[in-house]
Amino acid sequence: MTKRKFAWAAIFVALIIGIAGVCWNIFGFSEVKMSQAELQQRIDAKMPHTTKNGVTVSDVHLDLTGDVIALSLGAKTTKLKTEFDIKAQT
Repeated sequence: MTKRKFAWAAIFVALIIGIAGVCWNIFGFSEVKMSQAELQQRIDAKMPHTTKNGVTVSDVHLDLTGDVIALSLGAKTTKLKTEFDIKAQT
């Protein structure tokens, strides 16, 4: 492949990537807005959730008041004949 053919191929690839970027910008996904109640409803629909390691996550609460995101949850598991329970919040 000569340098000229290589340069034209590189320009063609850059042009295709540029066109794809413009199309994504125009026709791509837009911003999704959801209320706190809608988010909490989606979370509640998936609770309790048990992971493949046997940890069960439940009691998830979301708080979007003010400029912060507050999240609290509870998790339980049993390992080595001992039950572990955790409550966390951030």
